Amino acid sequence: MLFGILSGCTAAVMQSVSYIFSRYFVSRHRSPLYLAIYSQLIMGIFGLILFGISFSFTGYPCSWSYFLLGLAWMTTYVCAQTSFFQALKTVEASRLSSLLGTKVIALALLAAVFGASFSPIRWGAVILCSIAAVGMNFSGAKLSAGSIFWIAMAVLSYALCDLSCTKMINMMPGDNMMYKSLGVVAVSYGGLGIITLPALIFVPRKALFFRDAAAFSAAWFISMIFLMVAFGSLGVVFGTILQSGRGIVSVAIGAVLLHFGYSNLEPKAGKRKWIQRLCMAVLMLTAMTVYAMGK
Repeated sequence: MLFGILSGCTAAVMQSVSYIFSRYFVSRHRSPLYLAIYSQLIMGIFGLILFGISFSFTGYPCSWSYFLLGLAWMTTYVCAQTSFFQALKTVEASRLSSLLGTKVIALALLAAVFGASFSPIRWGAVILCSIAAVGMNFSGAKLSAGSIFWIAMAVLSYALCDLSCTKMINMMPGDNMMYKSLGVVAVSYGGLGIITLPALIFVPRKALFFRDAAAFSAAWFISMIFLMVAFGSLGVVFGTILQSGRGIVSVAIGAVLLHFGYSNLEPKAGKRKWIQRLCMAVLMLTAMTVYAMGK
């Protein structure tokens, strides 16, 4: 269990780091779409290389169910990313990232539908985690019906994506969770890179985009490896709660960036906002502790 918790925390840290690199790319090139396409191509290369290496330490199930789960993962991932970028047109990025914290409730409900059971204490932890994730940067301003639709689509798609990859991990042979997770990451992102290739027809092809997307891609790819270890070791709901700790890490990184004058990567916030973030960080840590202790 300890290894799974450490993996979930590592995933949260690496995701927070990846967000900084994504802000750098978007602030320089003004296109989240270019970042999505070029990062998926780069991670596709990482995945294919890892896939070739993986045969030295693991195998893959030769079954239609595993293939369909992989297809479901890629489909829901693309749907989630598309919905996320649609929502970005009307909702600021920091606020949208907070709203996606409600994914943990969607995951818990979906897991319950598929047969999982949670104690009342753990349901309470799920609700606390959602409140903390949303409250980290939420401004309370009114959302349009279109924004709510795309946010809901993104939340549901990301939840289905996480469930798919967790089932893929459970189907992998062997007992070493790191090896199994490496195999699933290799298959998932290698396949995603292949299906992303045709997108190059519709966007400018510049080596500069590859270079500036490389740091984000590396950080995100590493975070996904550790996140899948957490999913396989602890279950998808607890893994997601730990992943939500990226909000705490992002606040800490943001404070450091502001201290050193990188306001282009982290927008300034008033004293009231920092107090709000601190309170939500404490609530997030409480949710993690309650879920870990609840049976």
